[in-house]
Amino acid sequence: MAVFKCKMCGASLDIVEGSTVCECEYCGTKQTVPKAMDENMQNLCNRANTLRMKGEFDKAAQIYEKIVQLDSTQSEAYWGLILCKYGIEYVDDPATLKKIPTCHRASYDSIIADEDYKSALANADIMQRSVYEEQAKEIDRIQKEILALAQKEETYDVFICYKETDANGQRTQDSVIANDIYYQLTNEGYKVFYAAITLEGKLGSAYEPIIFAALNSAKVMLVIGTNPDYFNAVWVKNEWSRFLKIIQKDRSKLLIPCYRDMDAYELPEEFAHLQAQDMSKIGFINDIVRGIKKVIVKNDPKTTVAKETTVVNANVAPLLERVFMFLEDGEWESADEYCEKVLDIEPKNAQAYLGKLMAELKVKTKDKLKDCATPFDNKGCYQKTMRFGDDELKKILNDAIEYINIRNENARIEKMTRNEKAQRLVNALKYVLEVLKQQKIEEGRKRKAEEERKRKEKEEIKRKAEEERKCKVIEEKKKCEALWTEYISALEYEKERENKRRTINADIEILTKQVENLIIIKNNWDSIEAKISQLTEKEKNLSDKISQLNIELNSLGFFAIKRKKEIPVIIQDYERQRNSTRREIENVSKEKQGYKSFGDLCNAIDKVEEKIVNEKDNLNNLNNSSNHRGIKTISSELLKYEYGKFLVEGYQLESNGHIKFGFYPQTKVIDSSLINILNNKAGALPTSANSQAWASYKYYIEGKVSDFMWYVDVTNGNDKYRGVYFTSYRLGDAVDNSFNDKIYQSIYGYSTNTVYWFKYEPVSWTVLSRDDQTVFMCCDMVIDSQQFDYDGQHRNNNYAKSTMRKWLNETFYNIAFSEIQRQKILTTMVDNSAATTDRIDNIHVCENTQDKIFLLSVQDVINIAYGFASDKGQDISRVKSITDYAKVQGGNGNWWLRSPFCSSYSVTRRVSFRGNLGSSGVTDTVVGVVPALRIRL
Repeated sequence: MAVFKCKMCGASLDIVEGSTVCECEYCGTKQTVPKAMDENMQNLCNRANTLRMKGEFDKAAQIYEKIVQLDSTQSEAYWGLILCKYGIEYVDDPATLKKIPTCHRASYDSIIADEDYKSALANADIMQRSVYEEQAKEIDRIQKEILALAQKEETYDVFICYKETDANGQRTQDSVIANDIYYQLTNEGYKVFYAAITLEGKLGSAYEPIIFAALNSAKVMLVIGTNPDYFNAVWVKNEWSRFLKIIQKDRSKLLIPCYRDMDAYELPEEFAHLQAQDMSKIGFINDIVRGIKKVIVKNDPKTTVAKETTVVNANVAPLLERVFMFLEDGEWESADEYCEKVLDIEPKNAQAYLGKLMAELKVKTKDKLKDCATPFDNKGCYQKTMRFGDDELKKILNDAIEYINIRNENARIEKMTRNEKAQRLVNALKYVLEVLKQQKIEEGRKRKAEEERKRKEKEEIKRKAEEERKCKVIEEKKKCEALWTEYISALEYEKERENKRRTINADIEILTKQVENLIIIKNNWDSIEAKISQLTEKEKNLSDKISQLNIELNSLGFFAIKRKKEIPVIIQDYERQRNSTRREIENVSKEKQGYKSFGDLCNAIDKVEEKIVNEKDNLNNLNNSSNHRGIKTISSELLKYEYGKFLVEGYQLESNGHIKFGFYPQTKVIDSSLINILNNKAGALPTSANSQAWASYKYYIEGKVSDFMWYVDVTNGNDKYRGVYFTSYRLGDAVDNSFNDKIYQSIYGYSTNTVYWFKYEPVSWTVLSRDDQTVFMCCDMVIDSQQFDYDGQHRNNNYAKSTMRKWLNETFYNIAFSEIQRQKILTTMVDNSAATTDRIDNIHVCENTQDKIFLLSVQDVINIAYGFASDKGQDISRVKSITDYAKVQGGNGNWWLRSPFCSSYSVTRRVSFRGNLGSSGVTDTVVGVVPALRIRL
């Protein structure tokens, strides 16, 4: 079992094997722990954590960097870099006795935008990610407070960095030298940060805003040291290392190392490129002052524009200007007189009351109000200024009074004895804690009571509105369903009537052609009879000649040899002519088409003509008959209702600008009685040997199709439901069984060997763009969860050949949309060029495709015209809720894009469940589907 140290208190953590989040049994803090590590990595991690807790942030960061180099998937290493970067130390909160973070390295850069923080989230599991986000939010809040306080602090010219006390708590020689330098520079007119004086009387928790402001405003830092170890003392190094990082961004700043009683080569390596000063040389301080003067030129004209937010009347503006000029010159009576003139014009002018207050207090400028001996909140002019002034003016006065009170209290405390001060501090802290505790309890009670009242009020309003809406929807739905049943019946009747009409017309056409053919025979009957008579006579003549020749042949004597040879040849020729004549008779007789007499032919024509008349009567009767009110009439009545429009036109426009279009299984059924009804309708459960009435999803496991997950669709009343049943959890990766395959199906509460039912519901779509005729839209939710590509033979991010494209345009297209709706879906020329990805040199792009349904591209989801953010970071508009049906398929809220990843043929871009862009292997089944399409309005 791994042994790791608590990041807050340093105690050993008791970690359950496989867990990535635990709670320290000593300080009670919930925290993340590293993923599986070998012993060497464990030691590195604990060493880095120890150094960070000691304030050795840079050394700790170096070890965390080494861990990242060894294993780039360790989210804890990235988180450690964050803690070092912002100098996070966990201390006890006196109010709650819990460990809370403090920041020793404030920065203008937000932790939320930091790349190491993003890497920590990207490599964390779902439990770790939750803890990181919670702690990052708190650190970001603390840092914002520090920055807000730092803005109020004074600016400095020089920052003196040194070690105040040694290991025995005695004052160091460095502090004495720093003290001399401080007074020398102060006498020269420079504003100097010197901790012993600047931070005097401040609580430790208030140091960071002052230090941060001083580090960022100072032009020069002097690092004082008489011992190599003092240069590398934790908090000394913290200050000069932070200043070096500031210098990297602002080259106008200067750091000067100042050493004594040691060799220059013993200075920290980071100072190797800097010009150091030997403090043992005569005139050292003068040299320092001279050097500082080269960097900081005093008496530069510094103009500051006071931001006045109070709107003044144009007539009083010159008078007010005179007021503050009189005040600057110390002409108190004149200033007061002009304030009265202003108030004669504007009785509620806050600036005039401020001027009267300053004249009364004999203060020349507003920033000098804090120099008053006592608070002035009892003055009448102060109260009128606060009454009529804006927020900024009120803040100036309040800050001045607060400063006076703190300053006077510090002065009073300064006169007290040490024991009195300590007791005073203890009593004050107890009082403050008790007051805060009571305030917190009371505020919490009031807040909860108010929240509960508002919640109940909102729920009641919402309940009533929902009841009214449901009643209206139910009533309209019943009307529409009745009309829709009539509409469908009318369509089926018209379809059947049209089929009959086609059949009758075809029969009439056949009969007409038959009559025409018989009339042709009738017209040619005499000529046919004459021709047959001629050919019959010819045949008879030829037969007679053959008979005569046979008689002659039989009567010839022994010596008529020549004649005997001639007669057979002649007979043979006559027989050939007779046979030809017989064939002619047969062919001519066929023209009579089997009719033996002219009368039979005339009777046949009469019968066919009678059939034609009957069929035409049937056609007229069919055209003139109808058993419904008319399709147009029924349709117009349906179109009066939104649900009716949805039934007729295939889509429903919603008030929020979204569109309902198509039906797909989405919400899980939880009504036990309904579940029993659906289970009975579904029949026997499927097995790998016999699917019964169910259909197998044919999902892949380790490269081959396996029957372990089935579905069946049944109807109950007017509603349709899909049942899902599986005997094994679906693999998170179709080819890699090492993937934690059941985490998402099981985490959502789905178990094996259990039937779950999902109701077919209208699919909601977000409109991305539209014109008068068409709408381009994508699904509001992650509707399903399917792998991007895998057919058992290849896995590739080529969208044109992917199984995802086939699934969208066959499986989803045929399930989700009716025939009417499919007619409204346009065929889109889908742009799959490199320009639609995030790399113009992307070598994995495929040819353009023509699709009914398709996925969005990288460029689509960073298009502000579609309502998305223009960067690839977290964006709430890209976050999609996941349907219950997608969850049972193993989805985790991520969703596919069609754009290939530029660096690997087997990886495709996706949007994470937090709305930032990432990528996944094409065989991942946990990534969901957000279809897109264009429809014709």
